[in-house]
Parts: sequence; structure tokens; C-alpha cells
Amino acid sequence: MSKNENADRERQEWLAKVYEAGGDTRLLAEHYDAWAARYDDDMVHLGYTNPALTVGLAGRFIQEPAARLLDAGAGTGIIGRLLSLLGYENIVAMDLSQGMLDRARELGVYRELHSMDMGKRLGFEDDCFDGCTAIGVLTVGHAPPAALDELVRVVRPGGVLIFSVTDKAFESGFGAKMQALADAGRWQHVAESKPYIPLPGAMGERGHGSRMFVYRVA
Repeated sequence: MSKNENADRERQEWLAKVYEAGGDTRLLAEHYDAWAARYDDDMVHLGYTNPALTVGLAGRFIQEPAARLLDAGAGTGIIGRLLSLLGYENIVAMDLSQGMLDRARELGVYRELHSMDMGKRLGFEDDCFDGCTAIGVLTVGHAPPAALDELVRVVRPGGVLIFSVTDKAFESGFGAKMQALADAGRWQHVAESKPYIPLPGAMGERGHGSRMFVYRVA
């Protein structure tokens, strides 16, 4: 097996570990901690498309550079770094994995970094953010549909949420939760992308489809 083939096999193995953690947050955090050092490079090789879509939507719907933004599921800071390059200067990172956050801290683009579980109540006050991104984290085996309740809680009325949802996750609970929040008057749909593949280089079901959504908190 060549060096490139071996590296690709290892990338697929990391994806399998994090997508097959089965909702075990301790195990998921351990996998991401161990993957953190090479995560960014692996995402580049897998053709990660979420960052480009995220910054495009942020530029359209979050007009104020000083807006206080929550990067939920920030990982190594891929999204935060791009937002910072666009001029957003008040970004808070939150992730389950301390190893990922340690890498994100090195970028120097976050005002604060917090280790939190999106499956539980977040340690933020109500209405304390002007907007939120949650990219690549609303997927099977990661944050549950109830995580949307918390993101809506911590974003002020009129604030914007930009988030990706995989097709499988949408069908297994996220779609129903999104509609329930709309029916309850908690938020309004603003925009959504066409279907796309967030990781074109992933094999099998891990190369799943996704969409990105924009909602405004009521």
C-alpha cells in the first residue's frame, strides 16, 4: 500500500470512529481528541465543503462585524478562522472535545472557548448571542435534535442560526424538530442551500448528503 493510500485509509477509519460512536459522548470526545492534530489536513483531503457555504451565508445574513457569534461544535476552528478573516471579531467557540479546542485556541480568533456537550443544557445565559453557526455537528451520532432548543435559547430574538443537517439526521428527528420550533413560533425559516455532499472523499454512508439552513429566532 502506498503512502497516499495508507493516509486515505486512515482518514476513512477516523470518520468511521466518530460516526459510529453511537451517541456515546465520552467515546466521541476521545476520538476527536485523538484526531485533532491531523483533522484539518484530513478535512482538506476529503474535500470538506461546509466552510465555504457557511461563510457565504454568514456574509449574507449577519451584517454586523461586531456581532457576538457562537461557533457551536467549533472543532479545530475551521469556521471561526474563516469568519475572522471576513471581519467578525467577537466569536465564541464551544465543542465537546478539549483536544479540538486546544487546536482552535492556537488560531487566536476566539474571544472565549468552552468545552460543552450539545446534548445537554449549555452553560450560557438566554439571548446572549447575536448569531450562531453549528456546522458538521448536527448529524447521526453527534448532537441530538434537542440541541436546537438550546441554540435557539442562547441566541437573541432577531438573531440568526446557520447550521448544516445531514439528510439521514434530518429524516431521523431533526426535520421534525425544526418544524416543531417553527410551529411553536420559536424561529422562522430564512434560507436553505440545495442538497450537497459535505465530504466528497468519504466512502459509503459517510459520504452522505446534507443541506445548510438559515433560521431567525423569534
